[in-house]
Amino acid sequence: MYENKADMEILNRTTNGTVFKCDSCSKIHIEYNNLNFNFSPQEYSNFIDFFKNLNEDYWESANALSPYKRKIVVPVGPRNLTAVFNSREVKEIRVLLGIEKKRPERCASYLVSEIGVN
Repeated sequence: MYENKADMEILNRTTNGTVFKCDSCSKIHIEYNNLNFNFSPQEYSNFIDFFKNLNEDYWESANALSPYKRKIVVPVGPRNLTAVFNSREVKEIRVLLGIEKKRPERCASYLVSEIGVN
């Protein structure tokens, strides 16, 4: 799991997160706050698509009465595991993934040019 730092190519960074590719395992890793995601190129593409289509206003409204501080629920693995975010965090993740502005084109162009995912 902890590959040599020299094998890691940083694709993007924000205040709370980093996206990097590991040449050793060919996975794309996302560290955001205390979360760590390890994706194949296709899983990474699916994760980006999920955040492109996520309507955070809808989910914050739908879960307004939830006792959870963060109202936007994202399934991330087994049925008993979800990540929860607020709208500010969703916006930062979109920047981190290259979906929203303030992004280097590196993350989005990486999908097309280096791994062939649109």
